[in-house]
Amino acid sequence: MTSVLNVDEIAAKNGTSPVTLTKQEAVKQWISWDGHNNVIEGSLNVSSVTDEETGVYTLNITSAFSSQHDRCIFTTLYNSNDDGATVESGSSRAMGTVVVGTNSNNTIDPLTTTTIQYSTAYGSTGQSDGGMFDLCKVWVTSIGDLA
Repeated sequence: MTSVLNVDEIAAKNGTSPVTLTKQEAVKQWISWDGHNNVIEGSLNVSSVTDEETGVYTLNITSAFSSQHDRCIFTTLYNSNDDGATVESGSSRAMGTVVVGTNSNNTIDPLTTTTIQYSTAYGSTGQSDGGMFDLCKVWVTSIGDLA
């Protein structure tokens, strides 16, 4: 015998506040981002992405984290700007990084509970320098407590 629970909303016992996953080690934010076309393909707890410059983005979080620093942030990317038909710049290497702080006018601002700045680039080879690039698949995930 199986049971199915179908609900529209779960609330705290007192009925005044929603129940959140603030004390569990679970993903609290994720995004699948197409940096080449500036499109959010799927997300959780993300309101928007600001395209700062080639290969540099600021992810804007809907529900704030409880701390600017006490969270784990992971990035993964696909080294292509055309969904894998070609690898960028003939290089088999690519890089994604999370920057401490947010970028505005080429200045690093203090890290906040509602933003994550990340960047993408393709790797260098013996024939070509690497560089910042808008890659077509970037995944950013955060684990930590929400406010």
